[in-house]
Amino acid sequence: MQREILQGFGGSNLRVYAVWVPFNGGTEQAADVSQRVLPDPRVVHVWDDEAATSEWFAKNVDKSFAPAWDVYYLYGPDAMWTTSRAH
Repeated sequence: MQREILQGFGGSNLRVYAVWVPFNGGTEQAADVSQRVLPDPRVVHVWDDEAATSEWFAKNVDKSFAPAWDVYYLYGPDAMWTTSRAH
């Protein structure tokens, strides 16, 4: 992502939210260290210890029963979240 997307698209309009989840032995401390993987200032790093985002994207975007992880989703500048459901 750093090389192919962030370096390829200059400018401040791009926003990236890196959500780190506890899969494959991931810990909050590892997520802190992993910020070096995406050092771009446009990236917001978030630790999701319950993997709630993973479950939400699996159910609502991927339409899958498997948790969503090691994926990225791209939305255009006109994309809007009009509704949300808490699970």
